[in-house]
Amino acid sequence: MHSNHKVVHFVSFAVPFPPNYGGVIDVYYKIVKLKELGVSVILHAFTYDGRQQEDLTSICEEVHFYEREKSFLDQFSLLPFIVKSRHNDSLLSRLLEDDYPIVFEGLHSTFFIQHPKLKYRSKFLRMHNIESKKLKRYEERVLRQEDISILAISEKDQNYLQNTFGNSHFVGAFHSFNEVVSMEGKGDFAFYHGKLDVAENNEAAIFLVNKVFSKTSYRLVIAGANPSKELLECAANLSNVQIESTLSTNEIHRLLREAQINVLPTFQSTGVKLKLLSALFSGRFCLVNDTMVAGTSLGHLCTIANTPDEWIKSLNELSIRNFTSQDVAQRRSIESSAFSNASNGKALYALLFPSS
Repeated sequence: MHSNHKVVHFVSFAVPFPPNYGGVIDVYYKIVKLKELGVSVILHAFTYDGRQQEDLTSICEEVHFYEREKSFLDQFSLLPFIVKSRHNDSLLSRLLEDDYPIVFEGLHSTFFIQHPKLKYRSKFLRMHNIESKKLKRYEERVLRQEDISILAISEKDQNYLQNTFGNSHFVGAFHSFNEVVSMEGKGDFAFYHGKLDVAENNEAAIFLVNKVFSKTSYRLVIAGANPSKELLECAANLSNVQIESTLSTNEIHRLLREAQINVLPTFQSTGVKLKLLSALFSGRFCLVNDTMVAGTSLGHLCTIANTPDEWIKSLNELSIRNFTSQDVAQRRSIESSAFSNASNGKALYALLFPSS
């Protein structure tokens, strides 16, 4: 079946469909790009609560699902729980049926990465972000393995990983955009979107509501599932702020494009934020803080504000400007940059199949 073409195993921490948040967006569109380049992907994905999405057969050669093992005793394992719970012997036996390269998506998926039977396999570990403190010891142990190539998702991560562990390669984040589709003209609202039950996104949304939009009459739409009680309470008092928690991906994309300003503060400088790439490929003005663009070389395409006063001033200036054909042309520079699926696909292909 796989006689003469290129094949790779992907071991994913979660089912990458629907591609509706950071980590799985990168996994999904990476597989899409490899398929375009003639590579067949054998996908192994861990499911939560039996949730399986069969829709992946259109982009993968084979799809295998595994339930996470959530036994009480796993909590006391020396391995981090997110790793130990993704342990499944049939995954190992499938990986041993051939000698194709293996991409482990995220530290979560690496239970077998140090297995002696995989010692001489070509192995890659995609680091989605530099992980939390309690994973640090495990991370250090895995990343020091000499037979593992690390795939860094941002230039900043690449510098850190290369200096600390060596054997690291920069392959930027994959996403749903192949070209800039930003519209000229003018919108009449600002937009923020993200999974609102993620602490970092909740913090950003509360900052926007309390520190910026409570002091202006300009309209803000916040979209994302599971907004916190605190966020809902902050917004309830303001007539210019609305929270949409049940929108489809298509509706979120529509708002992203129609907004006058995509407002994207963040207080954590991990990786490249896919919501920033979405806004740059499909939205009008992007208003961000330094942390959002740190180590990305994307700052020149955004307006940068850090203090609440700077945010309000920039908001007032951008709200009355037209997004022109020159603005769209300037954005086009990202289509051929390190943030394009085309250049990242080429880089990944060359690492997976160095001799071809």
